[in-house]
Amino acid sequence: MTNKLTASYLESQNKDGWWPYVAGHDESVEATAWCAMACRKNEKISLAALKHLIETQNQDGGWSTAPNTGASDWSTAAAVLTLNVLHNNNNKQIDNSLAQKVDFAVEKGCEFLIGLRTDIITDVSRVGLMILQGPNFDYPRGWPWEPNTYHWVEPTSYAILAIKTSPFATEKRYKRIVTQAQKYLLEKTCKPAGWNFGSPRTLGSEWPALPSPTSFALIALQDTDKNAQQMQDALDYLRNLKGATIESTIADSLCVIARNLYGDDMSHAAKGLIERFEQRQGSGENLCAIAAATIAANLAAEGNPFKF
Repeated sequence: MTNKLTASYLESQNKDGWWPYVAGHDESVEATAWCAMACRKNEKISLAALKHLIETQNQDGGWSTAPNTGASDWSTAAAVLTLNVLHNNNNKQIDNSLAQKVDFAVEKGCEFLIGLRTDIITDVSRVGLMILQGPNFDYPRGWPWEPNTYHWVEPTSYAILAIKTSPFATEKRYKRIVTQAQKYLLEKTCKPAGWNFGSPRTLGSEWPALPSPTSFALIALQDTDKNAQQMQDALDYLRNLKGATIESTIADSLCVIARNLYGDDMSHAAKGLIERFEQRQGSGENLCAIAAATIAANLAAEGNPFKF
């Protein structure tokens, strides 16, 4: 399976601007996000995906896991990130009317993300922080999968990417929010290195790092101090992963994408990724995995869509 054939397969699964997790099933916002970003060089599909995401945005500015399936959630960050990536890659082909709709959808989505963040302080702490820092205080925290629940590494990373790739990345309020979210990630590193899905320790026990969360966190932290020990240790963790220690195609792909952002030459790894993917063809890979593999395999030719 060549890079072109992988992209062609994703294009063949497109349904008027959306994709399912698994071919033949119902729509998924996350699958649409990954597949649209993997097909971002296809003008027709990119424009259809932009229009579809705008049409399926909820009244509160967010997106649900799939259209008409409940409250807006973490999928909002994936949708906003995709709008930014597709807009940036196709700005010459997008007319003014659609561009304005994209900008409005991104603004509403970012506003929703502000309110979705997990709040973990007490009322007493809140009053104290307001006295010390003023009414616009903030503190290290991230984003949950579902509203009003605990924050986790992956949805926090998605949200950071959504904001950092948006036109609002340089605004004071959003810069403060992203800075605090990045501090939250740095507070959650495992020993000796990397990240798992959430807390690095529970009841005195240390939890091991995992490839996917570590890659997500490094992608979200790309504009922090890359030479910091935490960052270098996490990169070394990814660099030392071998064979069976990579848990899945998407984890393998995320490792390639993350290391590329930190200057590692991933051309050989990208080629190997496609070869391994070809060997597993027909083993039930979902479209997110295929899309991630497509992005990773085409970094040299198409660039890294997660770079900000």
